[in-house]
Amino acid sequence: MAIRFQCPACTEPIEIDDHWARQVVRCPYCQRTVTAPAESTLPESDRIPIGKALRRTIGEGFDDEPRAAGIAIPVPPVYAAVPTNRVATAAFILACTMIGLLGMAALVMSRHALEVQEMQEQMEKARAAGTSGMTAMMQYLQKQGGAAPGWLITVGLIEMGVMAAWTATVILGVIGVLRPYRRAFAVAALVISGFVCFLLCFGALTSFM
Repeated sequence: MAIRFQCPACTEPIEIDDHWARQVVRCPYCQRTVTAPAESTLPESDRIPIGKALRRTIGEGFDDEPRAAGIAIPVPPVYAAVPTNRVATAAFILACTMIGLLGMAALVMSRHALEVQEMQEQMEKARAAGTSGMTAMMQYLQKQGGAAPGWLITVGLIEMGVMAAWTATVILGVIGVLRPYRRAFAVAALVISGFVCFLLCFGALTSFM
């Protein structure tokens, strides 16, 4: 037994099987979703034109057999997708990249521990003589033949990458925090960038004082 009613959007007569009563269906004419009534609101009539239904039931595929054009199509429930905060995710990835670069710099320096210790000792002697940290570094490079060793250049390039990643992390982190959803990654990125900033500033002060 079919339930017949008028589409509230386009007022066209449509019909559904009785087991679709009170379910959300799609009008075959205007394609809008409507809630079917529990009982027919139109009298039995053969004047509903014949055509093709798009689907028989959910999941059965397309129907090529001629059926009443007014037969409604059941609509599965649609759940709203939670928006993502890609800016916050990118900020967190950059923050992790900073940690990785700092680890690489520490690894390079650990493999050249003797050279690092020698450089620090010469810079400490220069500071004890009243020389600034930058001047002490220049004197160390002069003793090395006027050129920086490869490991020191590598560490310098890594630190430049850290600074670039830090700048991008702060910018993206602030943008991610200002968005009204999924801000945890942005907050974590800003916390990590603040910790890295503290480490870099503390290292610079102790090196050049």
